[in-house]
Amino acid sequence: MTLTTARAAALGRALLLGASLLALLGGTAVRAHAAGSGDATVTFKLNATTDYGDTVLLAGSSPELGAWDTAKAVPLTTDARAYPTWSATVRITPGGSVQYKYLKRTAAGDLTWENTPNRSLTPPQGETALDDRWNVATGTPVATTFRAAATTTGDQNLFVVGNLAELGGWDPVKAVPLHTDAGTASWTGAAQLPPNTAVQYKYLKKGPGGTVIWEDGDNRTGVTPPTGTLTFADTWRETAPPCLSYSSDWRYTFVTNACTQPYSVQLAYVSGASSPCRYTEPGDMVTFAGYGTNADYVTRLRLC
Repeated sequence: MTLTTARAAALGRALLLGASLLALLGGTAVRAHAAGSGDATVTFKLNATTDYGDTVLLAGSSPELGAWDTAKAVPLTTDARAYPTWSATVRITPGGSVQYKYLKRTAAGDLTWENTPNRSLTPPQGETALDDRWNVATGTPVATTFRAAATTTGDQNLFVVGNLAELGGWDPVKAVPLHTDAGTASWTGAAQLPPNTAVQYKYLKKGPGGTVIWEDGDNRTGVTPPTGTLTFADTWRETAPPCLSYSSDWRYTFVTNACTQPYSVQLAYVSGASSPCRYTEPGDMVTFAGYGTNADYVTRLRLC
């Protein structure tokens, strides 16, 4: 063997050794990646209403959640179809207890944390989904019944919609349907709502072709109890026609029906209170309470 041939053979053996080492290292890297397959994959879902430009973030005690550093918090996302539900999927080392909380960041960078205690999670291996609500601690849902007195025409149906995801998040398409027996004006529907939560809601009528009619007046409000059930009993509110009028002083409010048909009417006051419904025939004048010494003035005359 010549010197040149010997050198070539040595070079070939060196290249072969190098390739073997690279293959070995590559196999080690693959095995190390495969070892991570035991991680926990957690999908965080949060029902939260926000102002335009706000961002919802997730911060917590684990490194994957930023170790409580808001600069490293995990952003949640939403879209027109999912709102007010925000979500993010995070891989977390399983086994240990993790504390976490949500916060909102405005377009100007101001931060607002939830005012509830830290939430906790012990993520198991595999996939986990959480369904949280802004400023609401985890608890058993409250069985809530909505009862409303409302007249409908033709193919109209009655629905309830509100600020919570369970009530459609103010989206008429996602509103909760109410049901009635034929020939009656009494409608009933049900929803499972989170406990200890402020609720805003209104009724609406849907007709053929997707037409939507909202009831008159401010949003209705309530608060769900910690446990048990809750029932809302309401009457559809509708603006009175011009042929119904009223005059008021501190003691009395007089409502005159100058229409050609009877109506049931109700007064709304500055305080948010409403009068009982009163039935009026054409030409009738009915009497309600006045604004009193507390200046609780009448703000609206509506049908009921």
